[in-house]
Amino acid sequence: MKKTLIVLLSLLLLALSGCSNRVPDEGGTSSIVSPQAETETSGGNFDDNFPITGFAQKTHEELTENFSYAIYYNERMMEGVMDTPASLLINSMNRNVLLTYDKLTGVFAEACRDTLCNHESCMWGASSKRIYCGSNGLFFLVDEEEQTTLYQTDFTGSDIKKLYSSGDELFYVVQEEAYIYFLQEFLDEETDTTVTRLMRLKVDGSDTDILLEKSGLYYYMPMGGNILYLDQHNGFMLYNTETEETQVFGSTEMLPLALFDKTFYYELDGDLYRKSNYGAGEAVLLMKDATIVELIFDGDKVYFHDGSKVYEACEDFSKITEVYNAETEQRISNVIVDDNLLFYRYTERKGSARKHYFCFVDLATGESLEVVNE
Repeated sequence: MKKTLIVLLSLLLLALSGCSNRVPDEGGTSSIVSPQAETETSGGNFDDNFPITGFAQKTHEELTENFSYAIYYNERMMEGVMDTPASLLINSMNRNVLLTYDKLTGVFAEACRDTLCNHESCMWGASSKRIYCGSNGLFFLVDEEEQTTLYQTDFTGSDIKKLYSSGDELFYVVQEEAYIYFLQEFLDEETDTTVTRLMRLKVDGSDTDILLEKSGLYYYMPMGGNILYLDQHNGFMLYNTETEETQVFGSTEMLPLALFDKTFYYELDGDLYRKSNYGAGEAVLLMKDATIVELIFDGDKVYFHDGSKVYEACEDFSKITEVYNAETEQRISNVIVDDNLLFYRYTERKGSARKHYFCFVDLATGESLEVVNE
């Protein structure tokens, strides 16, 4: 039985590390997989695999099943790194293609393994790095022939589906259950003002609806079928998609942090709160003087950081432990914690001398590895 599992796992790993998809020439469904090829990468320490903690005991199916998905306020798309069930996607500015870190093998490789690909029309190429993570796959916004097209794939980049295309600017894609939301910006020629539409369509690409149409709409968060959005004059508003009614939800001083497991987390006057039932429950104070940049969910644990230190908290925040302290000159961001493996991006120096780095830390052993600098 063990041998069978090992063989199946090996096949899954081969499929994951070897897939690369170009944007389909025409609409519809495509599952183009590139030929397998061993490619060398440079610019980081790719010779030594990072020591693996608990990942090796899991299958890809188990990783997918346990994948923690949250809608974030301050992590709208992949700026430096994206966490998927089986791998991390890494966007390094000095490369024209994304990198992957396979969680089970500890191997770094280019996301596109096609040696003949120039990445100009490649889903993993520099022109297609507007990538958003959904609950069951990835969403790519690709600019092509004066059109912006929204594509959906699985977490490996396979099974490409063309969902929507427009001559207007598309951005900020979010999935909540069976629906996909995104913003569409256009110029109203009658009033000569920029207007933003909040669009909703089903995962299969059908039934496209316009939910909201406003000027200055740049932030929203689906909350159990309703829409939380920021009105610069009236504060945070909650739009009921069934009754089409809007009510005041909170002041402009409220900073939404994340929506996870139907629980809404936000910061107000420097303190951390949460509300259950998509924000309909009573506010519960979790932490006073909470300088939080990001919240990270991993099973029954919650991690957060303030830009230099990473903390672990239990679900009710009654116990908080510092698990990592970056060097004083570092400013960390894009933090991911998964099974004792901490990943972050950090910045050193300022202005033209500023440099960005990617780093892994094994929280169990304290060993660290700098992977890529940009």
